[in-house]
Amino acid sequence: MKRSLFLAATILVITLMQVSALTAKKMTILVYPFSNTGEKQYSWVSAGMTDTVISDLCRIENVNVVSEEDRKKSLNEIELAQKGLIGEKGTIKVGRMMGADIIFTGTYVVIGNRIRVFAKLIDVESGRVEQSLKIDGTMDRIFEFQDRIVYGLMAETEKIRIADINPVKITTEDKKRIDSAFRPDTEAFMFYSRGLELKDADPKEALEYFKKALLIQGDYVEALIEAGITAGRELNRFQDAFGFLNRAAKIFARRGDTSSKHYAALMHRTGSVYLSKG
Repeated sequence: MKRSLFLAATILVITLMQVSALTAKKMTILVYPFSNTGEKQYSWVSAGMTDTVISDLCRIENVNVVSEEDRKKSLNEIELAQKGLIGEKGTIKVGRMMGADIIFTGTYVVIGNRIRVFAKLIDVESGRVEQSLKIDGTMDRIFEFQDRIVYGLMAETEKIRIADINPVKITTEDKKRIDSAFRPDTEAFMFYSRGLELKDADPKEALEYFKKALLIQGDYVEALIEAGITAGRELNRFQDAFGFLNRAAKIFARRGDTSSKHYAALMHRTGSVYLSKG
């Protein structure tokens, strides 16, 4: 009798564990732009760093990532954009609205060729800063530096357990995808980042920066996509927009990368330009 009860209890526990595993969802991460605490001339680093960190995270299979575009939409909806969203409370509010479990954010300072980031990992549910990291690097190796930020924050994220959320584990394949990702010329990245920084306030000037990036590196897919979105949705220059977006799609096809999250995002954003055109 006792053995039967033990077996029944064991089966029940295993069943509950399997159901829990099946119903658990992927962890959702929001990257909130890192704030510049140094000279204003390096303000563009924030936009570029946010873009790269999101791009790297999208190459990790078992996490969901809030896009920068969706984050900005949420700011408008809760009317915090005009207030500058100062402080962690505002950041957490955005995270909750977007359904995020974890927020990656922090500050940075550039002095000469040196860059230092103080990165924070925030648990949205509790509102606590779970971990802080100090990471040093150089501007001439900015992409390697940004990858280190991602790996450092993901290593800390792996330690976090949240109810009904699958534990995060970055795999060897994830790392291969991040390490083998296309990295543009450093100067092209600077122009691209300046475009990202300006595109909401001055889309015409932003488009010029994206085009400068493309003059340096014509196969810079991210610059092509942002140029297409800006030309189409913001400036109603639809012929130019589809030209940029079609070039991006051809590069994805040439690289054999049409099954990636990044290609899916391109298709979605191209569709949004068609909707804008009407």
